[in-house]
Order: sequence, then structure tokens, then C-alpha cells
Amino acid sequence: MKIRLSAVPILCFSLALGASCSAGSQCLVFLSRSMPLTELSDLYRWYEGQENVTLVFRGFAGEQEPGRELAELNRTISSYKKGINIIINPVLFRRYGIESVPSLVITGADGEPAAAVSGSSRCGYLERLMEGQREKFRDYGRAGPGSAIIERDFSEVMKQRILNTDWERKKQQAVEGFWHHRRFFRLEHTSEGRVRRVDPTFITTVDITAGDPPVLLHPAGTAVNPLAGRDFPLRLVVFNPLIPEERRAVCAYLERTAADKNPVKLVADEIDRSDGWNFLSRLEEEFNQHVYLLGRELIDTFALEFTPSVVYRKGSDPFFTVEELGHEN
Repeated sequence: MKIRLSAVPILCFSLALGASCSAGSQCLVFLSRSMPLTELSDLYRWYEGQENVTLVFRGFAGEQEPGRELAELNRTISSYKKGINIIINPVLFRRYGIESVPSLVITGADGEPAAAVSGSSRCGYLERLMEGQREKFRDYGRAGPGSAIIERDFSEVMKQRILNTDWERKKQQAVEGFWHHRRFFRLEHTSEGRVRRVDPTFITTVDITAGDPPVLLHPAGTAVNPLAGRDFPLRLVVFNPLIPEERRAVCAYLERTAADKNPVKLVADEIDRSDGWNFLSRLEEEFNQHVYLLGRELIDTFALEFTPSVVYRKGSDPFFTVEELGHEN
């Protein structure tokens, strides 16, 4: 048995009340599902509630998904009320050179190995062998027959899965699935023109400060208009590009206000999910600019109700103007 340094568990089931799988003075019992089920069940019962004993498996035995095997293992040991410490850790198998099961390794309080033996699953047996031991570590060889380890090395299985993964395909699936999961905040369509003014004033609930040391700007309970002393050099055009009338209304508005120096930001409240990126690309080519997606924050900030709408500020007006475009535009 080849002994190296200890390792942190990869998967740990600490089902005992107050139990821990952390490094410390404990007995590691290396097992495999190649051992008779009755023998494994006896060991579960024997070590139930023993916090200083950890049962170690190398990985998963079958071809089924690891999640299913974990669920089966969890169901098996959950019936033991006092709990059992079980870990799945191929690193321990490699570092301790475990080639057959059952095998035992006892570590000291510092987590370093103190003694080992193969062919036994009883920690008490190895503890008796250690009586009078002077060496820092001693391998007591083989105490009985052993069984082969049928579990695949969990870390190697995961590594192989990573190597076999078609990452380009995963990337493509993520891109294709974006529109399926994207949430749209669709507004009601209007065919009638209307102009509204929206007051952006809000009441502070806490003191607003700035600088270091902090300077009080607005005490709690103050009415604050964010437009005061500030510019809003934008025109937000919010529309539904799936509705032809709205696209025509937006085109007409842009032509009519082409001389306006304030830049336009186009915001769509919905995109054709079935054509996703292609639809958005064609839309941006049609308007010759980037098209953004409408979020809840814009709806709340500008009290948007209908599309198509244009949000802007007239001169030094302390209010936002929301102009709902009718078809005649």
C-alpha cells in the first residue's frame, strides 16, 4: 500500500448529527460496491453514528448518471438515524495506493497517515495492531482477502466528459436558447396619438450624501427632481417591431425629426422568438442603429403605457414628455 498525504473529500455525505468529514484523527475505510451488499450493509450499521470513521468510495459503479447513483446512495444511508460519514474521493484512493478493498488508513490529529492495512474493514483491528507502534507511519500489509474496485475514478470520468463535450455546440445552444428564455415586457399597442408629461420627482427615504468626508445633499423626506440642473439629451423610441404599423410610425417619426440634434435610442418591447438574432439583426439594419430591449425599469421610470412612444425632455422642462405616436404619424 503506497501512502501519500491526505486529501479533501470530493463528495461528502455527513449524515450523522454533528458529524464532520473534515481532516482529523479518524479511520478511513476504503470500500467498493464489488463487495457483497450484505457486507456493506453490516458496515453501515457497524459505523453508524461514529463521527471519527469515514467510508470512502472511489466513484460510481454503473453507467447511469452520477446524480442517480448519488440519490440511490443517499436513500440507502438515510435510513440510519444516527448517520454515516461517506465520501466519494478517487484522490484518496490514488494517494494511498488503494488497489483492493476493504482497506484501512488511520490518520492522526494532524491529518497525516499513521497506519494502514488491507483486507480488513474493522478500524478496531488496525488500532490494536498500532499498540506499541513507535514509527510515525507503518503499513501492516494484508490481513485478509480483498475484492477488486469496480467504481470508475470519479475525477477521471469528469475529465473525460469535459474532453468529450462539444463546447462549440454548447455555445450555439446557449445562443439559440437565449430568446426562448428571455422575458419581454410587452406594452399595449395604440393607434391614437397622445402627449403626456411625467413628473420624475421622488421623496428620499434616507439622507443622501456625497464625497469624503460626506456632505449632505438631500435629507430624508426631501422631494428630489433628478432633472433639476441636468440635461436629458436623448429621445427614447419604444415600439413593438412585430407590429408593421408601429414600425411605419417610428420610421415616419425619425424622418420628421431628422434635424433634431438629440440622439435616438430605439427600444423594442418584443422580438420574434422563433427568429431571434436574425430578426434583431434585420431590424438594426432597417433602422441603421442598435436596438435595445425594454426592461421593467424603463417602464416604471417613464410611466410607459403604450407603444409606439417617444420619451424626451423639452428644453428645461422639469418633466419628461411621453409622446404616443398614432398611425397618422
